[in-house]
Amino acid sequence: MESDRKDKFAIHEAAREGNVQTIESLLSANPRLARTKDDDDRLPIHWAVSYNRLPVVELLVSQKNFDPDVEDGSGWTPLMIAASLRDAEGDPIIEQLLQKEADVNVKSTSGQNALHFATSKINITTVRLLLTNKCSARVKDKRGQLPLHRAAAVGSVPIMKMLLEEGKSPVNATDMDGLTALHHAVAEGLIRGTRRGNWRLIWFLIRRCGSISWQIKRETARKKLFRYPRPQGPRLNCSIKFLIRN
Repeated sequence: MESDRKDKFAIHEAAREGNVQTIESLLSANPRLARTKDDDDRLPIHWAVSYNRLPVVELLVSQKNFDPDVEDGSGWTPLMIAASLRDAEGDPIIEQLLQKEADVNVKSTSGQNALHFATSKINITTVRLLLTNKCSARVKDKRGQLPLHRAAAVGSVPIMKMLLEEGKSPVNATDMDGLTALHHAVAEGLIRGTRRGNWRLIWFLIRRCGSISWQIKRETARKKLFRYPRPQGPRLNCSIKFLIRN
């Protein structure tokens, strides 16, 4: 049975392994294999991108009737997968997909676009590439979060600046729990770093937000936010008032 499965999805395995010759041979015999989904509801292109097999990607995108926006079983497009590769290794793949007119604003089943994924992995050059190609920084996912919320949570000031200045992301937008980007910076524990001089992110957000009056809608969000100690120090020269709404 296992042998039959491997034979049936040999092109998917070859895509994972980066075996271009095998894929060329299989496609020569049956071009439709490029559009065959495996038991994981993935096409060879999804696996090739996941394993960062650029030569395989180049081969697959050149096939007739290639769809750059095809989704896997989780609702991820090849572009989303490429944006999620560590250390921005997926940028060359994204370039290939863009040449095939991939839609940068397709959303996953969770409502996220490629910017959400690139931001979560702190892929700075990927974020810049997506913004240059008109990927929206103003799209909220099903939790009501913008890419900006994720940038604050992971502590990336460079990405936040790009999202605000190039992507025109609203700085005080709230998610479903009523949390802003600054809330997320606090809730993820970044304020604890201020004791070691890590003020850059918090100070950047405070300057951007101006006068702030926050409402935290949900009990779970309130508990998460106040799990961490409040920062003390002369550089935090502002007064932040939390209005807790039950």
